[in-house]
Amino acid sequence: MCGHADRAGMFRFCPECGDYRRDKDVDPGAPAVVCPACGHAEPFRRLPLLLVGGASGVGKSTVRRELLGDVDDAVLLDVDAMWEPVFGEIVEPFGYDGFALRRCKQVAQNGRPPVLFGAETGLPATVETSVERRFFSATRYLALVADDAVLAERLRERPNWPDERGEWTAVDDQVALNGCHRRLGADPDSPVETLAATGRSVEDVAGEVADWVAASLADAPFDVPG
Repeated sequence: MCGHADRAGMFRFCPECGDYRRDKDVDPGAPAVVCPACGHAEPFRRLPLLLVGGASGVGKSTVRRELLGDVDDAVLLDVDAMWEPVFGEIVEPFGYDGFALRRCKQVAQNGRPPVLFGAETGLPATVETSVERRFFSATRYLALVADDAVLAERLRERPNWPDERGEWTAVDDQVALNGCHRRLGADPDSPVETLAATGRSVEDVAGEVADWVAASLADAPFDVPG
């Protein structure tokens, strides 16, 4: 029991000297989390991180719900389900996006890689610049995209969201984010793949996402302690 407790908290607390750091050193070869104060190395599972992005209203949450129970090799997580108003007061680099990625690395310690569904966390500019990126062996990106007019109409039909998330109710912002994902998908130098969702059934889109998850995990490294 004690070993499991230590493993759950190892990313911030050193079990050897008690030093507390949010940005511990990572030895990817071991793989291990290394305490900068005393040099103690704690082994951990360095698994791939899969990210499914897309603007609000494009269908991320619906697809995730469709896939629950059908994907056995990964853990499907919804970034919006982790949200609490207090996160709006946290200043980066350890804000809400970092919090979501920290939850992902803890999930990975159970031996199954996380698949995170979210808008901003589905952008390489958010993930690849985060201190949390070092804890994953690889990242894979898929963005669900929609026709701009269809997306805008869908969002305008939604009831207003709570004030603390007011910035996400702006239809123009979400249409712009949808276009950003499309441009990334068309860029040969971008790691983002796109999947068109407009005019298709939830079952069809979910099936393609499941295929993408399986293919991504098949060619991604799983670094575990020897």
